[in-house]
Amino acid sequence: MADRGSAQRKDLPASLQQGGAVAQQALKDASSKKLEALAKGVGNDEIQQRLNSQSAKRDELLQFLVQRLETIRDVQQRELALSQKAANFDWWRMVGDAQKDVGKPDPTRWRDSAHQYEQASYHLCRGDVRRGQAELKKAMEAETRAFNQLTKLVEVSEQERSGAAPDALGEVGVGAAGACAEPDGVQVAREIQNVTTTPDAPPVVQRVQDPWWTEEEEEEEQADGKPT
Repeated sequence: MADRGSAQRKDLPASLQQGGAVAQQALKDASSKKLEALAKGVGNDEIQQRLNSQSAKRDELLQFLVQRLETIRDVQQRELALSQKAANFDWWRMVGDAQKDVGKPDPTRWRDSAHQYEQASYHLCRGDVRRGQAELKKAMEAETRAFNQLTKLVEVSEQERSGAAPDALGEVGVGAAGACAEPDGVQVAREIQNVTTTPDAPPVVQRVQDPWWTEEEEEEEQADGKPT
């Protein structure tokens, strides 16, 4: 069955149908002329070199992106393990003690950075390196915020916390890269975003932090040799 658009075009007068075809051909001709002008200006070899350069940059950024997704997924899994009911008793009392300044686990804190990494991957795979770079920087900022808010209950290495950004992230290239398929590992971004588990609040009365003057009194007593 013909689609609605085809039926509408058939209903148009022949002069209008011909005009539409001419307009479409004019757009194609204009694009071809731009490519021809570019080729004459820099040469076909130069165009290919630029394309290859941007594609290499795209691949480097995608590789870095997948590595960061794997890292934050691993840290999220550690927070998930602490969020299970069987594990709550091990940290409830610490979280309830303001003296220890320990926050509770929150596996959902990584969803924002994962979303930004997924957006960066989308633009990079389309060949839009500049937009991909911009989205990747946003993702790294969101990841840094999440690490800064991470509970002390989860231990992470400095390497996990601050992955070195690739050189391609700061380079400004000319032109676009070729499009490519989504690399393996980007699906981790969606897995991270699908996590909705959050632990219950500690069922204990929170111990308030001692006022600052009590600390000074304790220091004075210790200096006088008095037992505290």
